[in-house]
Amino acid sequence: MGKPALAWGAAALVLAACGNSISPPPSVLEETPTVTYRYDGDPHGDGLAEVTNQAADYCQQKYGRQPHLQQVRQDQGANYALFACR
Repeated sequence: MGKPALAWGAAALVLAACGNSISPPPSVLEETPTVTYRYDGDPHGDGLAEVTNQAADYCQQKYGRQPHLQQVRQDQGANYALFACR
């Protein structure tokens, strides 16, 4: 057996040995989809109720899930509500 053939044979054995020792890839964690709405007025008033209804429609239509309010924050006079679709 010549040197090139010997090298290819050795490489094939190494690859075959590695093939048996490789574990399956780790499972990928599914991220929970989120949606954020901007609204005006009282942070916990009618505006929040309105965007909660919009989030319900969005989560149901797109993912078949329900919205869960994660955060309400204010930034420069506007309110932002973050919902997770679960």
